[in-house]
Amino acid sequence: MNNEYDEITVKNENPLLKILKWTLSIILVVLLIILIIWLVKGTSKNNNGLDPLLNRIFTDNINIMKDAAKDYYSVDKVPQKEGETYKLTLKEMIDLKLLLPLTDKYGDTCDVNKSYTEITKVGDKYMLKVNLSCGKEEDHIIVYLGCYNFCKNYVCEVEDEDKEEVVISNPSCTLKVVKGTGSNGKYTSDVVIGFASKKASTGASITDYGVGLKVNYEDSIYTVKSYGKTKVYGYVKDSNGKTAVCNITVEKVKQTPVEVGSPSCSLKVVSGTLNSNGTYKSDIVIGFDKVNAGKNATLKGSGVGITTNYTNKTFTVTDEGTTKVYGYVKNSSGKTATCSIEVTKETKVVRYEYLYEKEFDNEYSEWSDWSENKVYTENDNITWGQQELVWNEKNGAKKITKTTYEVDKNSPIWQVKYVKIGTYNDYVCDGYTYFRDGSTSTTYETTEFVYSHKLTNVSSIPNDTATTKYEFKGINYAVCKNTCTSKPVYIVDVYTRKVTAKTETEGELSAKCNVKTVSIPVYGTKSTLIGYNKNQIETITYEYYYHTKTRTLIKEAYTSQIWSTSENDKYLLSQGYKYTGVKREI
Repeated sequence: MNNEYDEITVKNENPLLKILKWTLSIILVVLLIILIIWLVKGTSKNNNGLDPLLNRIFTDNINIMKDAAKDYYSVDKVPQKEGETYKLTLKEMIDLKLLLPLTDKYGDTCDVNKSYTEITKVGDKYMLKVNLSCGKEEDHIIVYLGCYNFCKNYVCEVEDEDKEEVVISNPSCTLKVVKGTGSNGKYTSDVVIGFASKKASTGASITDYGVGLKVNYEDSIYTVKSYGKTKVYGYVKDSNGKTAVCNITVEKVKQTPVEVGSPSCSLKVVSGTLNSNGTYKSDIVIGFDKVNAGKNATLKGSGVGITTNYTNKTFTVTDEGTTKVYGYVKNSSGKTATCSIEVTKETKVVRYEYLYEKEFDNEYSEWSDWSENKVYTENDNITWGQQELVWNEKNGAKKITKTTYEVDKNSPIWQVKYVKIGTYNDYVCDGYTYFRDGSTSTTYETTEFVYSHKLTNVSSIPNDTATTKYEFKGINYAVCKNTCTSKPVYIVDVYTRKVTAKTETEGELSAKCNVKTVSIPVYGTKSTLIGYNKNQIETITYEYYYHTKTRTLIKEAYTSQIWSTSENDKYLLSQGYKYTGVKREI
């Protein structure tokens, strides 16, 4: 009965109540949809309805970075020098597992490179700057840290009541020589002075600077041109309005002229195939053997060729015959020099002989006694010591004094000579020889000079006369010996002739001979340079000796060598000979 009543009750529910339930349900659904839409729009980037809440996200993020930095910067990780700064990016903090990646109010990740912490030592405290960059939003905070016994990590944030005034350092600068020839403060050229360093005070930047002899903030360099010592000043100013002055002293001195020598050179054959006679059968390449720029100079150019040049390092001789090749050098002072070498190219058909050898066991005789001393020089290329058949040993030396004589241009030898000084027209016998003495104005008939005798011990050369002529033949070193330089003894050949004065008048002379008027020479005396004395020079050399021992082969104990015109001589090969690889031109 009850079930039936209940079922009837449901079926007979009031229609108005049913409509009301449906209406309320629809209203609730609409309100729920509106609320969802409103919430979604509130989280969009263009909705400012939740700005206070969203802005809190940026503040929380920057505080997270600050707290992580405070935990990281322990005593061993903070700057030790005044003004020194350490920087740690957000990326580095994440890599060190100091915090997790930070996201902004839109859910985007903050910039890990532009976001950073920076700690700077200021007096006995530290200034911590925390900079956060998320999208278009970027800001920073600054807190001060100190080392106190209540810090959990030795370094912690300074409370407001403990804050002290930050000590800001002054700006500073130093100067240096930018350009100049010299050292140790002394220069021979103009000296250019510039800044070596410029440092602003704490938290500031350099705004103005300059270099000069008086205050200026315009010229970045100053050039010292005056001789003597000069003190140059540097001036800096920073954004805090603070200034600093630094200075440097340099001295410009005059350069002492340097003596410059002349260059020199020598040439050599760089490559070429020789003939047996010293000529070459191939092209010959000539190059420098030695090149010297000269004292206090550097080489500015060098060249090889048959015409002047300072660029070609080699020259190739291709022409047959003898060619003279020149080397040209020039140094930094403009001085030049040349050197040369002559080479001959001679092409011909070449034939060879080939050397074959066969080894035999050797048996030697006893060594002989030492030989008599023999003379040697360093150019003899003697092999010293015991060899196969010869034993060479050095055996003393002998001192040799050699006297030579060198012409002394400062010690001339003069002689009064009887020489022709003019001509004179006079009547004389045809067919005879005449001359006129200029000092007596007398005409003489004369014969030719003939050798008379020799003087070997005279201290000066006698003067010539009309009848006697003295010819200087040299210095008698056998007589003057060690005094030939200071007291020379001369050798003189003496020549004489007969002269007869002409005293007849023209008429008287006509009775004797056929008279003609002719031009005859006029002689007189004249001081004449006939030579120079010589300085005696003694040269000491040594004659070196060596002696030898020898021995001989007494059996078929030798290396047999046979030259063949064949490079593959089958007969010699069958006899046990081997080709050595050596060949010679024939």
